[in-house]
Amino acid sequence: MNSEQAVFINGRAQVIEMLQYMEDEDRNTLLKNIRIRNPILANELLEKSLVFENIGKLSDHEIRLVINYVQPTIMGVALKNVNQDLQRRVLGLAQRAFAEKAYEIMIKSIGNEMTHIRKAQNKILETMVALNKKKQINLK
Repeated sequence: MNSEQAVFINGRAQVIEMLQYMEDEDRNTLLKNIRIRNPILANELLEKSLVFENIGKLSDHEIRLVINYVQPTIMGVALKNVNQDLQRRVLGLAQRAFAEKAYEIMIKSIGNEMTHIRKAQNKILETMVALNKKKQINLK
């Protein structure tokens, strides 16, 4: 038997994971430096490193744009188990009927909760990425 084992290093995956935990200033600097040499890679890294909580970094106007493209049930599920301040901010920016429906879903108990939350958050992230590509919001 061969005692040596090959180690596969996925550089992109490691950079994406690093970007998720970096401070905003450092993250933006790194992405800016990558963008100089490879803008497509920089955009890919930005998109894949997004987490749902990044919605809180958007302006009020940008959050309203995202809300326009999301169903209240999806938003309600996505907001489960996130910071209460973020929940209040997002729901406060939505129209009353939307916010009430999302809140109802948010406080309701559902089966396979974590799976549904992850799917809902990913759907919203996809919307954010699409709006960013159309230059309607700025993910930075």
